[in-house]
Amino acid sequence: GGRVVALGGIKNISLEAADSLEWINSDGTIDVHTATGISERRIGAAAGTINKGEYIAVMGGSDGTATTTDITLSQYPGRTFTVTVVANLALTETRRDMAATEVHDGTDVMLLGGYTDNAQTSTLPTGALLKGSPVSVSPGPSLLGGARGQSCAAALGSNQVLSAGGRTYNTAVSKAKSTD
Repeated sequence: GGRVVALGGIKNISLEAADSLEWINSDGTIDVHTATGISERRIGAAAGTINKGEYIAVMGGSDGTATTTDITLSQYPGRTFTVTVVANLALTETRRDMAATEVHDGTDVMLLGGYTDNAQTSTLPTGALLKGSPVSVSPGPSLLGGARGQSCAAALGSNQVLSAGGRTYNTAVSKAKSTD
């Protein structure tokens, strides 16, 4: 048995951002948690685990009105939801709808591309690396195929990351590139 976390997203037809976190247990039961003091309202955020599953990181996204640099780290060691606050932990650029994949044997998460605005008109060519030990953010590689959002990323066994597809404003991208 394991757990899946659902955080943020759009909760209704009016495109209102969801404000709760749900743990979906292996037996099909759902634990709903609404926290105070952290940003759970996220549309277009990326998520991944760092420190080989010690933390779940939710990065960037939008609260429905503005994009953010927020990073929320959480743990679920039992039946208790725990948020870990790391001083000054934030992305260097506001970012939503970016590609994310775990790298370095599950220690870190690499983010690629995304949009800086809610209208999804300003794309990013840059990446970021959320490091797990010690927890910090550093610049990541730039996308070789150009700026784009809504792309896919997958870690390859050769310590490279494959970034594929996505779009730049209203144009679909049909490129794939690997990045060290």
